[in-house]
Amino acid sequence: MGECGQFRMAAAARAGRRIALRGLPRLLHTLSCGLGLLAGSGCAERNGFVEVDSGPPVRFVRGAGHADIPVYAVHVGESFTMRFRARMGACDDAVLHDEGEGKYYDCGSPTTGSFEWTHSVGEASPVGVLRRLVVDGYSRKGARDCMPIRGELVEGGRPDDPKDWRIAQAVVAIEPYQSVLEATFSLDGTHPDWGLTRLVLRRSDGRQTTIRAATGQSRGFGGTGPDEQGRWRVRYEPACGEVDHSGETSAELVVADEDGRTTVVRLSFSTP
Repeated sequence: MGECGQFRMAAAARAGRRIALRGLPRLLHTLSCGLGLLAGSGCAERNGFVEVDSGPPVRFVRGAGHADIPVYAVHVGESFTMRFRARMGACDDAVLHDEGEGKYYDCGSPTTGSFEWTHSVGEASPVGVLRRLVVDGYSRKGARDCMPIRGELVEGGRPDDPKDWRIAQAVVAIEPYQSVLEATFSLDGTHPDWGLTRLVLRRSDGRQTTIRAATGQSRGFGGTGPDEQGRWRVRYEPACGEVDHSGETSAELVVADEDGRTTVVRLSFSTP
C-alpha cells in the first residue's frame, strides 16, 4: 500500500473517532434518561435483584406488581447474609424495609455496584408467618435523602437539593421455622436415667453440641414415657447455631438407664 493509501486510512480512523466521541454525550444522555424513566415509573420495581444466603428458596408466592417472590426458610434466631444490586445502572444507597418488624435498615456501602449486609430473625419471631423484605436502591443526586435511623426512615435534604432517584427495588420473603428433633426408643423394661442421658448434635462443619435434660428454667431436651408399647420419647428444639441451616444435621442420643447400661440412638433430621 502506498503512502496515499495509508494517509486515507489514518484520516478515516480519525474521523471515526470524532464520530464516536460526538456520539458519547448522546449515549450518556440516553442512559441518564433511561435511569430517569426507571425512577419515575414502575420499572424500578423490576430493576433490582436480591438474594438471601440461607439455602435455596423453598417456594415462590405471587406479589402485587412484582414477579413471583422467592420464599426463604430461615431458622428462628438466625443471622443471614443478604445481597442486592440493580440490574441496570448503579445504586449509591440501599434501604431494607422489614415489613414483619415494620423497621428500616441501611444496607451499607456498595462494592462494585453490589450491597452485602447481615439481617437477622429474632428468637420471638412467629414460626410459619411470611415476612416480606423490600430493598430500594437510590441514585444520589446531591445530599442523601433517605436514611434509616433507629428503625425509622428519615427523609432529609435541602429544598434546593435535587431529589434522589429510586432506580431499583427487589422483594423477597422469609418464613421463620423452628427445627425439632424427636427420638423414640425402648429399654427392655427398665427406665432411663434422664440426668445421665445426653443428646449430641453434629453439624457438617464439625461443630458439636451436647444437650442435657431440661431442669427447672434451664434449656434442654424433654423426656416422656413409657407409652402403651413401653417406648420412651425425647423431644428437643435446637437453637439456630446448633444445626445446619440447610441439609442434614446428625444427632446421637446416648441413653443411660437405671441399671447402669447405655443405649445409643443415631438419627438425623433435615433443615430447609
